[in-house]
Amino acid sequence: MYQDDVPCLGQDMDCFNGYAFIDNTPTFRARAGERIRWRVAALGEEFHVFHLHGHRWWDGVCWTDSQILGPSMAITVEYTEDNPGDWLYHCHVTDHMMGGMVGRYLTES
Repeated sequence: MYQDDVPCLGQDMDCFNGYAFIDNTPTFRARAGERIRWRVAALGEEFHVFHLHGHRWWDGVCWTDSQILGPSMAITVEYTEDNPGDWLYHCHVTDHMMGGMVGRYLTES
């Protein structure tokens, strides 16, 4: 088989759980008062910045709404849901977000 016969992705993949862009990526749901835990892992060789709109969590040093992940790194984000609404979660690296690393987080009161 020649190299040209091997299917390949001709561009970089920017996704959450194998999916890209809003309403294709997972939509996460919660209710006010629930204890929330996100486990976020980065695969590949790039750095990412996980960002969640409308929420903050304690990262061990300060309150934040964004956290950096290096290659093959994972973080755990925990908080009590107190801000109902229709929110975005995404990678704050601009070309990653524009490439599809963005999803929806819906919370009810």
